[in-house]
Amino acid sequence: MDSDNTREELWRLYERTRLDRQYFFKGLDSLLLPDNARIVDIGCGSGGSTQIIRECYPKAEIYGIDSSIKAIQYASTLLKDEKIVFLNTDATHMPFPDSYFDCCVAKMFFDIAIKHEEIIEEIVRILKPQGILLVYGNTRSTAQGSDLLKNTDKLISAYKRYVRLSGRKGFNVEHFVDILTKKYRMTVSVQKIIKDTIDPGREQLSKYYTLSEIEIVHCAENNILSILGLISPKDVIEYETSLRELLMTSNEYISFEQAILYAIKEGAQ
Repeated sequence: MDSDNTREELWRLYERTRLDRQYFFKGLDSLLLPDNARIVDIGCGSGGSTQIIRECYPKAEIYGIDSSIKAIQYASTLLKDEKIVFLNTDATHMPFPDSYFDCCVAKMFFDIAIKHEEIIEEIVRILKPQGILLVYGNTRSTAQGSDLLKNTDKLISAYKRYVRLSGRKGFNVEHFVDILTKKYRMTVSVQKIIKDTIDPGREQLSKYYTLSEIEIVHCAENNILSILGLISPKDVIEYETSLRELLMTSNEYISFEQAILYAIKEGAQ
């Protein structure tokens, strides 16, 4: 991948993250963190989530970490703020002392991360007693709501088979609640988010979920489900094309689901 394409993809990632701002900001604001809170954004990517954290807590000390050096370099250039520190590091071994952060944030990180339990253990280590973990992710990224959508059942079935065969969990809320409550005795709550053509509306959904014709072909060819033979590239193309057409040229109802998980570490401050 050449540098121009890398920058374009990182900018698109930044913009896409910003499209969740109304939900993410509200979730952060509800934490009522102190003005001088110390916050880490795990899997910060190109800095979109880090910027929203800064907007919510303008006086906070913020760290953004990501395993991609290109993403960290891009975020560092885009967000020049003396109270934001970007680090290229692995989430299973974060370079912070024990009980260091008031809040750990992971937006759309566990959707794609592996070694969930190792990362969670590390997060619990660096959280202060009574510190808060906020995890934001997709719980259903395949569109539903219209019979005109093509191959949704095939995609959902293929993903379930992938999870079963690979052992990867994605952002499985029940799995997270089980680990956090039973192993770490954290107090956990979950906020469900329905994103549909009513709220935030068709235009916002189109910006977030639709792909151009070229991107649809690229997506189909590089989709892990089609690479593994769990679904055909043709089925992926038909789904993405039908989604694009329904969001951009029809009045059909379409919905997706996300969630925010909040977990408080036990212990006295």
